[in-house]
Amino acid sequence: MAPGMSWDAGADRKLLLGILKMQNVSVDFDAMAEYMTTDDQKCTASAIQNRVKKLKAMAKEGPAGNDEGTPKPKATPRKRAQDGEDADTPSKKTKTTKGRKGKTTEAGDGDDEEVGEEAVVKDEVVDEED
Repeated sequence: MAPGMSWDAGADRKLLLGILKMQNVSVDFDAMAEYMTTDDQKCTASAIQNRVKKLKAMAKEGPAGNDEGTPKPKATPRKRAQDGEDADTPSKKTKTTKGRKGKTTEAGDGDDEEVGEEAVVKDEVVDEED
C-alpha cells in the first residue's frame, strides 16, 4: 500500500494545474484581485486574468504531473581539478600542531631538526642593534 499524500508546494502546484486542465473553472477576477492585494502589493483583475491564462496554457502543455516549471535545487559547484588532480578526491592539507619548541610541519625548510616523525622548528636568536 502506498503512503499517504505529502502536501508540499510541488503537490499543490500539480493539483492546481490539474484542476485548470480537467475542470471548467470560472474565476471571479475582481474578487481574486481583491484577495491577492496586500499592504505591499496591489493586484488587478487583468493581472489575475493574465496569470490564470498562463497557468491554463502550462496545464495543457503536459500532464499535470509535469514539474518543468518548478525550480529544482541546484547542486553545489565543485572546484575545477588542477593538473594531475582528480576532481572528486579532496586534497590533503598540511597538518600543523604547536609543540613546546615551535610548530611541527610535514615539509622541511632546512632550519628544522628531525625528531622522530616530527620536524621541530629551531628557535633563532636575533641580535638587535640599538
